[in-house]
Amino acid sequence: MRRTGGLRQVFVSYARSDKRRTTKVVAVLRKLGFEPWWDDDIPAGASWEQSIERALADAKAVIVCWSPASVGSENVRSEARVARARGRLVQLFLEPCEPPLFFGERQGIDLSDWSGSIRDPRVERLKQALNAAVAGQPLEQPLAQSPRKPFPSSKATRFTATTARRCARSWPRCPAASLKRFSHFGPEANLFEDIEKLFRAYGERGSGKVRKYLHDEEEAAPYRQEPGTFTPWEDIPPGTDVLFYEGLHGAVVTETVDVARHADLLIGVVPIINLEWIQKLHRDKKHRGYSQEAIVDAILRRMPDYVNYICPQFSRTDVNFQRVPTVDTSNPFIARDVPSPDESMLVIRFRNPRGIDFPYLLSMLPQSFMSRPEHHRLRRREDAARHAAHFHANDLANHGSQEAGAVTCMRGSTP
Repeated sequence: MRRTGGLRQVFVSYARSDKRRTTKVVAVLRKLGFEPWWDDDIPAGASWEQSIERALADAKAVIVCWSPASVGSENVRSEARVARARGRLVQLFLEPCEPPLFFGERQGIDLSDWSGSIRDPRVERLKQALNAAVAGQPLEQPLAQSPRKPFPSSKATRFTATTARRCARSWPRCPAASLKRFSHFGPEANLFEDIEKLFRAYGERGSGKVRKYLHDEEEAAPYRQEPGTFTPWEDIPPGTDVLFYEGLHGAVVTETVDVARHADLLIGVVPIINLEWIQKLHRDKKHRGYSQEAIVDAILRRMPDYVNYICPQFSRTDVNFQRVPTVDTSNPFIARDVPSPDESMLVIRFRNPRGIDFPYLLSMLPQSFMSRPEHHRLRRREDAARHAAHFHANDLANHGSQEAGAVTCMRGSTP
């Protein structure tokens, strides 16, 4: 972060899709004598995550620009939680929206119809709030409820998965009863119907439409798109034999969708839950700059969808691979490091053990033994991965003589 004389440094958190409106906020902050910092100030070649973490730590005040887009941004929400914990949070509403849980009762300034003029009375309120935050004083101005648009009245509304997605896109118009904290595990943030349509189409005709999610700048560069966006839908090239799906919902089943029935082979890969949390805590702190509070909040917020939509899939898989630490992980929130492969065992479960040559598998997997008729354990994870890949390939070869179908590799994800 730049340090310029006596200017008061203000971190500005926003969603990339709101950049045009946020630019007006940054401009007026400079006119008011503040030194705004936003991600446009990150030098070329600098680490994005480290720059954000350093700027957030150095800021005297943090402005969070809420909109439907930023409410759905994990980065903005995390930055807001850090600012709230440090008593430096000032909230602006660029659009009418419902802020995340625990933020709706805090001060907010509605700029949804702001023209950008410094003479607007709301700018003076913003200046006072920033001065108070910079001085470390409590924000004692009257609470401003987030602006909301009225939801059209109707005699009855049934909130199906489709309705929930529409609700997520137009968050401000949803009635209070329908507002929930959705996650990437649940139906509101996914296209379960489209996944089933793809699996069905590929099984019947060897065709379908797919797209990619661009996680970071490296993945996004070839497509000239922003990270966190999807590529356009594309047709699967003709002449393929196997659809390999690696994701979170290859065996999902709801009241209206049954993806699992279209897969020829379902494989589950997941560590035990405490190990998942340890991995998430270490990854998000080290590589994403999140605080412990923000990570735990994300785990708790996602838990209902994890329980209802992720866990049940592992009872439908044909084969499960589960990593189990052999060291104490009873309190994952104080673990100093992630258990290594040498400190782990691998449990392999077959849903239908009939026809499986267990003596052969035991001879092929060093140091393995049977704990139950359908389970195998391995002491070294790297050995397990090599041998699992071996008989996984055999399974795929056996399926290759059949008609085109879907092979699903499920990967357990941290809630």
